[in-house]
Amino acid sequence: MTVDIVKIIDEMFIYLMRFTRENIIEESIANSVTPAQFGVLYLLSCHGCMTMKDLSRHLKQTHGASTGLIDRLLKSDLVQRERSESDRRVVHVSITEKGQQMIHKITHNRHSILQDVIREMNEEEQNVMLTALTLITEKLKHHEKA
Repeated sequence: MTVDIVKIIDEMFIYLMRFTRENIIEESIANSVTPAQFGVLYLLSCHGCMTMKDLSRHLKQTHGASTGLIDRLLKSDLVQRERSESDRRVVHVSITEKGQQMIHKITHNRHSILQDVIREMNEEEQNVMLTALTLITEKLKHHEKA
């Protein structure tokens, strides 16, 4: 039974990743940002202003790679960058209003598709799905910390 559950969950994760990637790529191309740039914008929209060090750590990439992403987003006026007044070595990055609008549009489109899928489920199915996804998420977060 465990093998069947693992296989089903694995297939679901792969499908969800493909679904998300395809929707992000489609929307990103229409908005002239790469999926990696979208990831930065999404992170900044969730966390607000971040230092470059924290941003790089969240993205699990080098400071140089993060700087390149931010440079390209700056040119499109999607983020802003400021040096700390108290420590000139520290650089703060935040999303602009234009960046927030883009994130909102892309997220809204993705959520609309998911809402259509959820509407096709009855209330019991929705509750079962919510319980299962919440449990899986909690267990994965716990596993990630271990």
